[in-house]
Amino acid sequence: RKILHDLLPTDYDLQIYGNNWEGILDDKYITDNYIPNEEVYRAYSSCDVLLNDHWDDMLEKGFISNRIFDALACGATIVSDHVKGIEDVFGDSVIVYEDKEDLPAKIEEALNREPVEVDVVAEHTYAKRVEKIIADYEEKINKK
Repeated sequence: RKILHDLLPTDYDLQIYGNNWEGILDDKYITDNYIPNEEVYRAYSSCDVLLNDHWDDMLEKGFISNRIFDALACGATIVSDHVKGIEDVFGDSVIVYEDKEDLPAKIEEALNREPVEVDVVAEHTYAKRVEKIIADYEEKINKK
């Protein structure tokens, strides 16, 4: 993952969840292979900073990671790579980093940031996303 490549090695208390990291990353960073879906909110809401990046195809097509929506709904402070449209959707609620040199300063900014405001969380529910998708679709259909 790009963000890990840009960050490591680090003195931060980094906790990584997921499979197939053994032999790629130092074991001291690997917390567990899996978080049950019903427990993900606890991990998101209890972390100081959630790191996020996008797969290359998501970046190319401007698809914002679902992790950002989920983590914001849990009140997490997020540092992410840049994907087209992220500022339009989240304003400055998500801290965007540009490159390896920029990342430490963005993490420090995140560590010193106030918690996410309730109105930001309320704006990015799945119901609101569905409404937006339907409205965009209907707008596109009506233009034809």
